[in-house]
Amino acid sequence: MAELIYAGSTSQTIDIFIADSSSAVGAGLAGLVFNTASLTCYRRIGATGASTIASLATQTVGGAWTSGGFVEIDATNQTGMYRWDIPDALLVSAGFVHITFQGAVNMAPTILRIDCRAPTVALLTATQASIDAIEADTNELQTDWVDGGRLDVILDGAGGGGGGGGSDTATFSGAALAEINAIKAKTDTIGTAAGATTLLAASVLVTGTITSFPSEIVIGDSYTTANGRAIQIPIVDTDGLSIASTGTLNFADANATFVIQRVGETDATRIITGTATFVDPPGTGTSDSETPYASIEMVANQTAKGLIGYKYSGVLTFTWPGTGSDDEVISFETATIQFDN
Repeated sequence: MAELIYAGSTSQTIDIFIADSSSAVGAGLAGLVFNTASLTCYRRIGATGASTIASLATQTVGGAWTSGGFVEIDATNQTGMYRWDIPDALLVSAGFVHITFQGAVNMAPTILRIDCRAPTVALLTATQASIDAIEADTNELQTDWVDGGRLDVILDGAGGGGGGGGSDTATFSGAALAEINAIKAKTDTIGTAAGATTLLAASVLVTGTITSFPSEIVIGDSYTTANGRAIQIPIVDTDGLSIASTGTLNFADANATFVIQRVGETDATRIITGTATFVDPPGTGTSDSETPYASIEMVANQTAKGLIGYKYSGVLTFTWPGTGSDDEVISFETATIQFDN
């Protein structure tokens, strides 16, 4: 049994199934409580952690989380199902946590693996330095425009001589004010990654998840344009309208990459690499023939790296080359992908 939980999460509760070792049909074991004789719970954190006992505590089915809380859910209708409140200390860092419940009479050992994934920033992964630079420019503009600021003084004096003045100056000042207010309204949001994300979001990829990607990939299959199975991800804005650029960045000018891997993958030979190509104008196969899309291709020797029973995720990344740390980067992540044969 495996669970995916973000590292640093607190007060997490999961349901586990404990089998009856005396049953010939794999039935669940009823009647366990947190202090049942010989019942133990051991945990191991990461690749180098020691096997250490994790204390169990009394709990009710609908009770508030308590560290190590353990209780049977329904002995009649869900025999063998138990609620367990995961101690926060097990979820502090990214990596794998392995749990073993065992020891009680007629209890089959129950193994649980928790994949602690480091939280990801939704959609935008542009460098903080770039955001800071934008914010600094914005702050300067707002300082210049306040009463008595540099731009305010210039506009106040625009009608004072040199042939200007009157209604033309008023019209100019009003238009300038409207333009600067519009800029300010936009740039006010760029104080955080979330604000910048709002300006660069793509609606089919909201909250960083690609909703149009298959949830299951067949091991050893080829997904290419040649065999008609390339995976197409439409690129639209938050209103569902087709886009070929974000701000001044054209998707056609970006370097696009796509990889699939397990949570916390440490074996580089198991990372699945595909090719990603931005297509505009598109061919056939999208929901809207006018919608640009990213075409994802994976050959058989890459999908053959997939393993049954594991949770994977794919990441599509667009990079606009700059000067190293000044590169502009936007990345999008798929929902959970599983491999089958």
